[in-house]
Amino acid sequence: QGVEPRHGFGASLVLPTPRARSTASVRDPAAVAVAAATAAERPDGSEMTKSWARFAKAPGARFRSLMVTALRVTVTVVRSRRLDPMSDEAGSRREQSAQRVVAELLRLGPTYIKLGQVASCRPDILPAEYIEQLKVLQDDVPSDDFATVRATIEAELGRPLEQLFLSVQPVPLAAASLGQVHRATLFDGREVVIKVQRPFLKELYDTDLANIRKAATAADLISYVTPGRTAADRRRWRDFADEAKRLLIRELDYLLEASSQTQFRQNMAGEKWLAVPEVVNELTTSKVLTMEYLPGVKITDSAKLAKTAGIDTVKLSGRLAHAYLLQFCRDGFFHTDPHPGNIAVDTAFPGGRILLYDYGQCSSIEPNERSGILSVIKAILASDAGECMKAFDELGVISPRADRSKLQAIIEQNFATGRIGKKSAAGPEGKPEDKASGRGGEADYLQLSSIYTLVFRALAQMGGVGKSLNPNFEFINEVAPFVAEFDGVSFLVTAQLDRLGLRGLRQLFGAPAQLEDIGARLARWEAGSAPLQVRAAELEARLERVEKEGKHSQHLLVALAALQLALVTSARVPQLFAAAAALRWVVGLVRR
Repeated sequence: QGVEPRHGFGASLVLPTPRARSTASVRDPAAVAVAAATAAERPDGSEMTKSWARFAKAPGARFRSLMVTALRVTVTVVRSRRLDPMSDEAGSRREQSAQRVVAELLRLGPTYIKLGQVASCRPDILPAEYIEQLKVLQDDVPSDDFATVRATIEAELGRPLEQLFLSVQPVPLAAASLGQVHRATLFDGREVVIKVQRPFLKELYDTDLANIRKAATAADLISYVTPGRTAADRRRWRDFADEAKRLLIRELDYLLEASSQTQFRQNMAGEKWLAVPEVVNELTTSKVLTMEYLPGVKITDSAKLAKTAGIDTVKLSGRLAHAYLLQFCRDGFFHTDPHPGNIAVDTAFPGGRILLYDYGQCSSIEPNERSGILSVIKAILASDAGECMKAFDELGVISPRADRSKLQAIIEQNFATGRIGKKSAAGPEGKPEDKASGRGGEADYLQLSSIYTLVFRALAQMGGVGKSLNPNFEFINEVAPFVAEFDGVSFLVTAQLDRLGLRGLRQLFGAPAQLEDIGARLARWEAGSAPLQVRAAELEARLERVEKEGKHSQHLLVALAALQLALVTSARVPQLFAAAAALRWVVGLVRR
């Protein structure tokens, strides 16, 4: 590069060994040769950049390329259906098709790469061969050459690279759809990474977003002329398109990403089991983002996680769910893109610390929306369809044309079958007949704003990561012990009483609070702050005794409910909570 060696700019890194395909070991040599030939179609960084530049100027050619690839994949799928799905030949064809899809997504540009990233988190929808190939889109996209990267950094920061950093590694640590990351060292000795944006992104986004809005307008027109649709149903798809445009354009401005990253770091400062890299603001612009170097093991790299001492994948899955509960219900600010390429793990906290990267797609949730999401979680934990309906009303997601009684019946059925909330005997997927019936019908009664679409997208991606860590992962079950952080212990007790079939005891549990309210009113009357003044010493004495009895019963119920909760979860929080509640009950008994 023509740079003094003492700066380290001529250094190189050893490239990681390419990911081995799990299916190759069971294929015959001819099948492996075909797969290798198809893999050769994948463009390198230079070819990919040239393709983006060409498509940015010729959107028609881009569309034709997309259609040709879709046709080829469709033909492969149709031909594969004639074969035994478990045969080597069928697996080889799926792998060949998946490699072709990845190569085409890379040529088409960042919007399509992101679609592939989302698809790579859905093993419940796509065959294993597609998932394995699509994983490369998370953090292994072909990189630009270092000369292009150097030119971007120097143009953005206004100085030669040697004056900005003590050293920069020319081989990227990772490369994704919008940029690539290089490790570097500052003159004060700090280890950092530099995220550098790729060229031609704005031009490609403008084309894609215009096409997406046209498609959304057509969908709205269809909705408008469909019988039974109301005014509330119209313009929904254009709303989604406009929200997508807002998020994607924001993602191109690294200054906005730096601001989001700083806010997220501040929000999570008290959670020592999660870390966010600190931004180096003086070396950050709209196309260059410099931040603290926080290395870790990719969260879905099960082999490395298993070999790393001190990592507990079950605890990690619970912490990931807890992190999103805090984002949704406490902070009102969440990371919308938790695909595996954006999450790593280190050993700085017992059981493993989560490292969260890439804050280009963060979104805010209004206070009423936070409250509504928490209400939905509480209703699901309590298996209470009526409360779930109230929560949906709070969120404003029930369609005006919905038959409310039918919607509530569907929710009750889902609770009864284990499709929502508790797991049924059929496992996390519910009963076979529930699975075969599709989504269960709720979608016909709900209308979701763009923010809830982002919430569900984040939950879907996070759920895929959670299941890779813990096959029994269920978001609702994982966050149950932490709901008390927002609503106190009373919710946990009443929810567990409901699960035990002891709804009648909820009134007993609430009695002490009602007695405290009566006592407070008596105090106001005696103080003359209320129109009616009463002095009833005997009544007050009796109320005191009843209140003690009520609190004693309350402590007992808390202990019983928490102990029952501890039996169905491995989390330490409810176990400690149960022990404390039982001890408090014993102390109360002794003092009687």
